[in-house]
Amino acid sequence: MQIKELAGQECNFKVLVNDIKQKNLPDLDDEFAKSLGRGIETVSALKEKILADIRGEKERIEKRKLSETVSLTEEQEKERY
Repeated sequence: MQIKELAGQECNFKVLVNDIKQKNLPDLDDEFAKSLGRGIETVSALKEKILADIRGEKERIEKRKLSETVSLTEEQEKERY
């Protein structure tokens, strides 16, 4: 609900803060890398693993797109003849 007469005027609010929460992220160090339990011992190895996973996923996506394109092309060729 808007009251046009109050538009643009200053106002004060009283609020009661019940709780303040903060997430504390772990340090990105070798202990963190080890805690993941994937046989990774260092942050450097963790970064390499993440990059390899990203590259692998990108490659899978590209292969799937290529396969879908080939399938569509084959279907179009079958329809032509």
